[in-house]
Amino acid sequence: MFAAATVEQHAILNRALADLRGLLAPRYDRKRDAARAEFDRTTARARELCEYTFNDYMQHGEISETTFYRWDELNVSQAMLGAAE
Repeated sequence: MFAAATVEQHAILNRALADLRGLLAPRYDRKRDAARAEFDRTTARARELCEYTFNDYMQHGEISETTFYRWDELNVSQAMLGAAE
């Protein structure tokens, strides 16, 4: 679920890291850390929901409908943000 919800963010991160080829440290390190920080920032909601989903599964042995609904909400909100850009 996390991977599906963060496809765009993964693509952005992969492009940013690909652009770093040929750079030497410490410049490489700074730009890599900035790209990863941006990825962490933009995937925070999905990461929190992933942790919630895991806890839901561990407590109940299944993922509740409410949790699936929260994933749907996240996907819709990201689609709307993408359309607004």
